[in-house]
Amino acid sequence: MKHVLLTVALTLVSLAVGRSDDASGTEKIRRNMAGAQRNKNVQEVERLSREYTRLLGSKAGVPDSETKFVLIPSDATPLTPAEAKRAFTPMLERLEKESWWTQRPKPQDMPYPLRVVASVVEGCLAAHRAGCEHPARLLKVAREAADFLVWAQERGGHGCFPYPAMRGKDSRAGELAEQALAKATSQGRLGEVLQNGWFITDEGNGDLQFDNGLAGVAVLRCYESTHDEKYLRSARGAAAWAIAEPAVKNWNYNSFAVFLLSEMFRVTGERKYLDAAKEKARLGIYPGQLTEGPYRGRWNDRHNARLVYHYILLRGLAALVAVLPDDDADLPRAREALVLGLRVRNAEIVRNGVANPETVLDTLSRILLYPRLASLPPDAGILAAYRSVVRLVCAKSRPQSMQIPPGAWGLALELLSKQSDLGSE
Repeated sequence: MKHVLLTVALTLVSLAVGRSDDASGTEKIRRNMAGAQRNKNVQEVERLSREYTRLLGSKAGVPDSETKFVLIPSDATPLTPAEAKRAFTPMLERLEKESWWTQRPKPQDMPYPLRVVASVVEGCLAAHRAGCEHPARLLKVAREAADFLVWAQERGGHGCFPYPAMRGKDSRAGELAEQALAKATSQGRLGEVLQNGWFITDEGNGDLQFDNGLAGVAVLRCYESTHDEKYLRSARGAAAWAIAEPAVKNWNYNSFAVFLLSEMFRVTGERKYLDAAKEKARLGIYPGQLTEGPYRGRWNDRHNARLVYHYILLRGLAALVAVLPDDDADLPRAREALVLGLRVRNAEIVRNGVANPETVLDTLSRILLYPRLASLPPDAGILAAYRSVVRLVCAKSRPQSMQIPPGAWGLALELLSKQSDLGSE
């Protein structure tokens, strides 16, 4: 189970800000762009992003690390309906055995950040919707994990889902927490950034958007399943914090806020959430996407050009497109950005094999579960890429040789339960 949770914590997205570029000119542009984002100057953000792309030259849209694709076994097949009903049970048993969140550990003792617990909530609820075995146990684990998220949010006391000041953890998450603690201590600002052992501010660089977005959506899902108002209140707190935070220069961080705010609008119908999601996309997602050249559809900086971050950006865009009214002026651009992004990376997966299966599966399953997105063009490659990744994951799940996070696995099973033929050619 620890390996499964580590996969969630470390392979989706690190908490680090995007990689620095060597040229001082590009760094100056990024600093200026952050200022324009804080001032909500869309035209200046777009201009600076174009200039940044120009300075990157041939490196624009090229990842700063190699993408490692896994070939799909020739005999790989999706799960049968009977297999799918049982497929989450090994995961459920491991979650019940681990369940460290029920002990309310101190932040410094937590093995993983809140994104991991959010995946537990999402996975168990999706498996429950899929009609998997042991529905009562699935709901119990989901509620226990969601209750821990609410508790942690209350301990932070600022609306957002905070980040634990994890000490002595031999992981990237623990290393980043230690670095932040050392910096705050040296500046004499520890009391400003910590509340009850939780980081309550990212000082405008976007770090907290990650966990806040995923945990906010998780408790919102729990509200939809249980109708317990405490989960809706929790989601509202996370959304209010996200609205107040500025867009940032690391494009994928903004997508977590767009994801949460779009989902809040879907559930509540309150226009303030949609308006905020649209604004954050204008300031923090669209300007970074390449619209011409060999990497058209990718994001320009080399950090967000990685495939894993690309699909995280697509998740936020998909949630927004799924809720925008037909007559909304932002719909054409949001839809175009989503389709461009899907085409370029889905084609890579179909051609080369699967990379970052947990993130790709999570994003594509969500897209296929949104009724509104059924009208996306076939050349976006959604079905072909989904079939590739689900065949690999299902084949590996039979001997339990692939460690997939609970959220992605539950969503895949939910989709298979609704459209069992999706995994077949």
